[in-house]
Amino acid sequence: MDAKTYNAELAELRALRDGIRKTQATLEKLETERARRITALAGYEKAKAERIAPAAGLSLADIVAIAPILAPDRLTTAAQPNPTPAPPSPEPTAPPAAAVPAPELTGDTALPSGTEHPQPPSRAGTVAPAMT
Repeated sequence: MDAKTYNAELAELRALRDGIRKTQATLEKLETERARRITALAGYEKAKAERIAPAAGLSLADIVAIAPILAPDRLTTAAQPNPTPAPPSPEPTAPPAAAVPAPELTGDTALPSGTEHPQPPSRAGTVAPAMT
């Protein structure tokens, strides 16, 4: 491959990138419209996620995520278990923290560097909010 062919391939790759970007924008618009229609269908009193899911090309969980009102009864009753009283907490056997002296820091003692930062939760698999 020479420089001329390389530059021509780069130009074609850029055109392909632009086409992908346009197609992704179109896909996002279609997915938003689908979510809006699912939300509208959820307003029908006899609507069932089991019927909407195959028509929308989504899983039952995806439909319920878009329109929680469509959650099957067996899931909503299972999510609300009977409250059980919490057992009383046992007496602590260890001495209170105030009784343990804190270590002294001297001038030559290094503090932790703080490199352990909590990671934010992953957003993979999230669903865009339904348009109303």
